[in-house]
Amino acid sequence: MGRLCNTPNAENATLSELQALFKRGSIVTQRRCMGIIMLLNGCTTLQVCKSLAIGNRTLRKWVFAFNHCGIDGLIERK
Repeated sequence: MGRLCNTPNAENATLSELQALFKRGSIVTQRRCMGIIMLLNGCTTLQVCKSLAIGNRTLRKWVFAFNHCGIDGLIERK
C-alpha cells in the first residue's frame, strides 16, 4: 500500500535538519517546516491546519513537495 497524501516521509530529513531550516528560512519556509515537524511528531492533519491557519489542500501540497524533493521542497522559491 502506498504512503498516504498527508503522511510525510520521515526518511527525507531528520528533525534537526528541519529545525535548522526553520531557523534560517523565510516566514513561508518556516511555516512549511513547522507543518512537517508537527506531522512527524504525531499531530493530526486537522491540528496542523488549525494551528497554522491553512487548508488541508495546502498541507497536502507541502507534504507532497517534502516527499518528492526532501527538505528542498519546503524552501520558498521566488
